[in-house]
Amino acid sequence: MATKTLIVIGAGSSKSIHNSFPTGIELAHYIDVHLIPTKKPTKEQKCPYLSPMINEALRVFKYDVRYLDELIEKLKIELWPYARKYDYNSYRNIKEAISIDELISSKFSSIPDVCNLAKQCIAYHLKGQEDAYLFTVKKNSKSNYRWIDSIYSTLKSRGVAFNNIKNYLSVVSFNYERLFEYLSCKVINKLYNETVTELPFVNYIYGNIGNLTEVPFTETNDSEMFRNHCYQKLKLIGERHELQKPNLDNFEKVLFIGFGYDRKNLEDTLSINTVKTAKLIGMCIAKSKYYQDIEKEFNISINSYTTIEEFINRFF
Repeated sequence: MATKTLIVIGAGSSKSIHNSFPTGIELAHYIDVHLIPTKKPTKEQKCPYLSPMINEALRVFKYDVRYLDELIEKLKIELWPYARKYDYNSYRNIKEAISIDELISSKFSSIPDVCNLAKQCIAYHLKGQEDAYLFTVKKNSKSNYRWIDSIYSTLKSRGVAFNNIKNYLSVVSFNYERLFEYLSCKVINKLYNETVTELPFVNYIYGNIGNLTEVPFTETNDSEMFRNHCYQKLKLIGERHELQKPNLDNFEKVLFIGFGYDRKNLEDTLSINTVKTAKLIGMCIAKSKYYQDIEKEFNISINSYTTIEEFINRFF
């Protein structure tokens, strides 16, 4: 593998493996449903809320219940109409949506306690999806991560050593969860007889819910270990000035897998509109057809593939 390659992964990459992993709007819906201040009929000091998500937030922040209720109301006032507006537009095939983290950044940048509550809710749900994935695999004794296996198997079949992969492959994840890295470690350990638990070439551009050493994939979203890390490392779109952004000019190939082509992420985070050198750009596992507009606007060519098999054969 002598070609510097960047893989950009989004929510669709995880959803293609296990359907519980949400898209951005699905995550907003999940949080909105659980974002209720309703209390249990029986008074419980440690877990007074009906919503487990809110009880966990109470454990993390240790706020007075009345103050937490105020934060819930402030977040709900913005999140509920956002989710309903998306429903309204989607039924009419109107493509107009912003990401949940952009919504939070734009509305609550001056209210850090609401931002932190939102981050905690995001972390809680995504760690729960990791747990749901493991439960399903354990129950069914199988997992559909063939495309991740195919990438590394194809590289190994072509004589690419693991050290070369580390030197020439970079992955930028726009996801907070760690499914791609977790499964990549499993595949690499099997194919190359390694014992890696983390991959240095995977960069979570907006942070994640804990690195795999600090918070193993097997941890649950209400464990003490997860509670000590959960939301602290998550960044929102409004905090992109703190990000370590990749320079696309350093790569000969830029590949998108399950990435929805959000304009702010393409322009501000990836700076695709300032790329100086010709790139071999490919896309797979993405429902969005916005890339066709991107091709015209930025004068680039995106090779779109409907099957991951075609995609891997073409680019790896």
